[in-house]
Amino acid sequence: MPETIDAAGICGRQLRDICLAAGLVEQQDPIATLFDTLCTVAGLRQLPIQPRWSGVTDDCTPIEFSAAFDTNETRVRFLIEAQDNPASPASYWHAGERLGAHLATMKDIRLEPMMAIRDLFLPTDPNALFAIWHAMEFRKDGPPLCKIYLNPAARGRDAARTVVLAALDRLGFGHASDGLLKLLNSNDVITHLAIDLVSAAQARVKVYARHFRAAPAEFDRRAEAIGAKGGLDFADVCEVISRSADVLWQRPVMTCYHLTAADLTRPAGMTLYLPLYPYASSDHVAAERITELLSQAGFGVPIYRSIAGRLVAGCRGTVGVHTYVGYKRVAGARDGGQVTAYFSPSLFQRQYGRLALDPDHFWPSPLS
Repeated sequence: MPETIDAAGICGRQLRDICLAAGLVEQQDPIATLFDTLCTVAGLRQLPIQPRWSGVTDDCTPIEFSAAFDTNETRVRFLIEAQDNPASPASYWHAGERLGAHLATMKDIRLEPMMAIRDLFLPTDPNALFAIWHAMEFRKDGPPLCKIYLNPAARGRDAARTVVLAALDRLGFGHASDGLLKLLNSNDVITHLAIDLVSAAQARVKVYARHFRAAPAEFDRRAEAIGAKGGLDFADVCEVISRSADVLWQRPVMTCYHLTAADLTRPAGMTLYLPLYPYASSDHVAAERITELLSQAGFGVPIYRSIAGRLVAGCRGTVGVHTYVGYKRVAGARDGGQVTAYFSPSLFQRQYGRLALDPDHFWPSPLS
């Protein structure tokens, strides 16, 4: 029998550490139990020693953790990519639908938004780099929130914008399409569409784009265009995290545009996502810079340092535990909205390095 990694066990312990550090002490058992169950349904309980492809993290670990900080609370999230053999967009899609069917049996989770656009994202391009991701978000009060992430390039990269516009129209955000397209440049690549699995009338929608050779000041102009004038400038965030407010060329950055029922005509917020590698040389450097950003934003420093310390220590010196940091600006708000730190369980980093940085070469199997 092929050797495997106890992914659910290793990552489950990391998730418990995050919950404890974030103050979700009473919820850690149900959160860990849910994670374990979802890993089983998603085909992730035991992973092969030689990893299948995944773009979730740099080393192809199909699981990601994150902690979101604002002035009110800390929220904990895990994201998983359901997988099956052989690795392909079709097999991953079917595994994702299996996971979705299980989630639909849970209270407060609704598949209606997904079903409204399902046919648009059913993968037909064998080179689509992912099919569907699922995420669960937890806070001290209130039920967990489930989100899905879909691939606009499921039918081919050239069709991504057309697919997203069609999806926005079906989800009730058709009037926001023109404003969104005006924010994006012709060379911006739309990479993900995310929706909440709640009732269709309440579901938030997010459109993600990747940017090559990005100028941070351009993102501030976009934020101002949607009325997001409070908080730190994105250029300041880049200065803290990347140590540069000039064009970021070493690795693409990402932005996300948030659409809500409160305003169907334009984004209600915008998030900038910065990769830590290669801009930060180690997890220690990444932690110091995220601490500095949180300090400037005015929230979350002790909790973040506790989370990062536990995860880095648990990975026994493996680099690449920190993956991205996000900073959200909200339309009409006087203050910054949110800082989110993203973490990889780094199941394959020590042995194989950053496999996912060359997707066109390594899809669908990075080691075949």
